[in-house]
Amino acid sequence: MQEFYNCLINVNGMAFGTGVIIFLITLFLVAKRLIGFTLTLLFLLFALVAAFGVANKDLVRKYFENLSKGKTETYQASGAKAGEATISEQLQKAYDDLKSEFDIQKKKFQSFLEEKRASEGKKEETKPEQR
Repeated sequence: MQEFYNCLINVNGMAFGTGVIIFLITLFLVAKRLIGFTLTLLFLLFALVAAFGVANKDLVRKYFENLSKGKTETYQASGAKAGEATISEQLQKAYDDLKSEFDIQKKKFQSFLEEKRASEGKKEETKPEQR
């Protein structure tokens, strides 16, 4: 029994399994029309939170230990070495990268539209009117 318990605690696949089981139960209940839309969203949100908690059990354990002691700290990803960026810094960098890429694509799309409009304008000028 202890080996099975250790397997459940140490394997990140349990996070996936927990989420899938809750998801399947939710789908069954929705298919049978036993629960409504709001409760469905609540169950699916719970599945995500449970899977995150199982996958990042060390981070969650540290958070609750420090919360019970009254400490508030910025937590790094588990396994992060000193000098590496925190999660919030990594997310901010990813957001900035996505934003800059989006701006570049937006400019390219606007220039494409301007070229398309200009070419359509030239075609209309060259067409004789038919009456």
